[in-house]
Amino acid sequence: MTTISHDFVEAWAEDSGIIWLRFKETGEHGIDEAKQVVDAHEQISGPVRARVMSDLRGLKTGADRHARAYYISPPAARYKLCMAMLVDGPLQTIIGNIFVRLSRPPYPTKLFTDEGAARDWLQSFPDKAVA
Repeated sequence: MTTISHDFVEAWAEDSGIIWLRFKETGEHGIDEAKQVVDAHEQISGPVRARVMSDLRGLKTGADRHARAYYISPPAARYKLCMAMLVDGPLQTIIGNIFVRLSRPPYPTKLFTDEGAARDWLQSFPDKAVA
């Protein structure tokens, strides 16, 4: 298994085809960090739309408005089929739901506190062809 590691994120693909993005704690979550996340995802998935498990558990710094806008932009979203966001508590759930409601990502997005439920939801989406 290949793992891509940047200052802000680690990314790898499971045999199931799910791309994992595990966020690391840093003091900022701006456009530079968002570009690291998207770069890591694209290095792992290649030119294929993939199911994404975004592990935000333990992350204390939320994305600023520039990062949020970048995550849903066409260049950053082109290889996402769907995304499950793993969170670890009520505060992250509230913040994450605000992001989803206000930003309206161009791919199905849902928050979970249970990894198994997140995995089942991601697997419910059929594979797509090369983007």
